[in-house]
Amino acid sequence: MDILNALERYAGRPAVSGAETSFRHLLQEDLSATGLRLEFRGHSLVVFPEHPDPDAPLLLTHLDEPGLVISSVEDRGFLRFRPVGEIAGADLANQEVLVGPRELPGVIGLRPPHILSEKERHEGVQPQELFIDLGMEDARDLVRVGDCAVVRRRTYAVGATRYLGRALGDKAGVAALATLVQRRGKALRCPVAFCAGHHAGFRGAAEVAEALAPRRAVVVDALPARSFQDPSPLLELGKGPGLVTGPLVDRSFTAELEARGADARILLRRLPLAERRVTDAWTVQIAAGGVALGLLALPVRYPGSFGELVDLEDLRRIFLLLEALDCGKGAESCCCRN
Repeated sequence: MDILNALERYAGRPAVSGAETSFRHLLQEDLSATGLRLEFRGHSLVVFPEHPDPDAPLLLTHLDEPGLVISSVEDRGFLRFRPVGEIAGADLANQEVLVGPRELPGVIGLRPPHILSEKERHEGVQPQELFIDLGMEDARDLVRVGDCAVVRRRTYAVGATRYLGRALGDKAGVAALATLVQRRGKALRCPVAFCAGHHAGFRGAAEVAEALAPRRAVVVDALPARSFQDPSPLLELGKGPGLVTGPLVDRSFTAELEARGADARILLRRLPLAERRVTDAWTVQIAAGGVALGLLALPVRYPGSFGELVDLEDLRRIFLLLEALDCGKGAESCCCRN
């Protein structure tokens, strides 16, 4: 599987925080052919090298995405819900959704604008005021409180290298690291973790980092890219992934990653970042007595929406840097290329 196929395969599979089981099993099925040891640590999946290298860093990303959790099942197929992660009510109105393990189709209902009150039109609608309509008389036998739902979206190519879809920023790290594990197979040096619970308090990253106690780790995540609406971010689509600098990362290890990127002619953009609650970085950094951390960020436009836009070339550059890091040499001389 190449990185594009991996992104398309994983982006469309629901993995709302707290309901990632089926997605974890899909990853387990895909990676089991390598013959490497796979273990569930808490709610996360960890791949262990056959011959561990004590100097090799842990490679970590999250596998979950924002979504909805059903809070009540009412008459005539109506469902009340609460958001999981940060989701704006305006993003949910009139969206098609897939509900529960059966992926039942439904729609988030909202009265048409011309019959909304003036207050509703000007202040917008809150998620707790919305409902899912399954279009059936009774859904109690099919849906339970606690089931999760996602907005229904396909992944589209919108240019030579750009892709639009739901949760592309969340699933990009999964695509890069799953491709790395499959490509490297028994030659893998770095342990690889696919962590759950990112959008519910970063619990998966905490579980894995505490359990494995790595000396060094690289977190792969997504951060905002510049757009017409928001020209402030430093990252731009197609101009290379971000290499985060600042208090969240280890200066020496970050310099090593930058040097590896330069040796392999991989374009990286230095990105200062100090906010703790944006990625898994802070959670990993303070685990197990302290971890020397590097953070790679995929540029994504409209993060947290249901139409995220990414550039495949940025994701390929992240993959090439991780491949060079796992090989222990420059990407041009990596054994994967022979």
